[in-house]
Amino acid sequence: MKLNSIKNTLYKQKKSLCFYRIEMVVLIIFTIFTITVLISCNNLKPELISNFNINNTAFEVLVNDDYAYVVNNKGLEIIDVKDKKNPKYISFINTPGDALAVFFKDNYAYIADNYKGVQIIDVSDKKNPKNVKTINSSEIWDIFVEDNHLYIGGRRGIMEIYDISNKENPQELISFPVYEHIQKVIKYKNYLYSLNFGHGLSIFKISDDYKIITPLSRIKLPANSANFFIEDDYAYVANTKDGLQIIDISKPESIIDNEKPKIISNINISTGWVNGIFIYGNNAYLTDGENKIFIIDISNKEKPVYKNYVKIPDSFTNFVYVQNNYCYVTYLKKNQENVKNSEEKNTFSSGLAIINLNNN
Repeated sequence: MKLNSIKNTLYKQKKSLCFYRIEMVVLIIFTIFTITVLISCNNLKPELISNFNINNTAFEVLVNDDYAYVVNNKGLEIIDVKDKKNPKYISFINTPGDALAVFFKDNYAYIADNYKGVQIIDVSDKKNPKNVKTINSSEIWDIFVEDNHLYIGGRRGIMEIYDISNKENPQELISFPVYEHIQKVIKYKNYLYSLNFGHGLSIFKISDDYKIITPLSRIKLPANSANFFIEDDYAYVANTKDGLQIIDISKPESIIDNEKPKIISNINISTGWVNGIFIYGNNAYLTDGENKIFIIDISNKEKPVYKNYVKIPDSFTNFVYVQNNYCYVTYLKKNQENVKNSEEKNTFSSGLAIINLNNN
């Protein structure tokens, strides 16, 4: 009996050891496979897959439901981008001023039309967009829409807020001075953020009835700050000469010094004229004003790291928008004929580039 017991014990130990070895082999194979996949993913590079000609000077671009909306200083151009390798022109609507910025919501495109105020465009019929209303204001450079409220600002440094429940009859709720040269306006939570060229990033609290605007703070930034983006309690500022600044805005009303909104990191991009910025996942995408889109890893907000870039040949990159792993970039064409035409007609020919990010 003892002998049989010993044999059974040895058998069980041998069987257990066999299973252990099998498990180790499987684990090793899985580890090798995982490392191989990770290396392969890291080696994937963004790829420029198409270019689409845009008349005049292309500024902002945004994408919704496989349509790209591009303002090109003469109006709004709508492009079908369902086939990323073969974008197709759909329509164009002229605006009376200089179309500089665009915001899309609920089948309406809102255009910052410089000295001709704001144009509200019904784009429910993509082939036949219609201007339903002009909001008369002066030198409007940017707009933002949330719910039924429109926020506008521009060169004069006056912020205006409208109720746009009735698109054909917007009602002004309040206007107030900020600083001149409002480059970008963003409403985030209950706060309004205004980036003013040379004056930094200003934060205001808006009362529920839109009757009281309370200035909270102003973050000093390099003089050439041109654009910004807000995501998850961080503001990302594109500076034309100094690259990217990341600002913690998690406690905009705090009066405690170490909790107030503040710059927590900076990464310099020495080339070009950084203007466009978009945050997508753990990456910041920046146009450099020359021929590149820089990709910055921002997973660690306090230590952003340069990751990659994509080159668009013979171009001056302008604005950027990212959606569903594709990057859309407006640019001005860099050639002698274009420069000559720009001097004679005060406009550039330009384009829209589409980049497959390949899970970068």
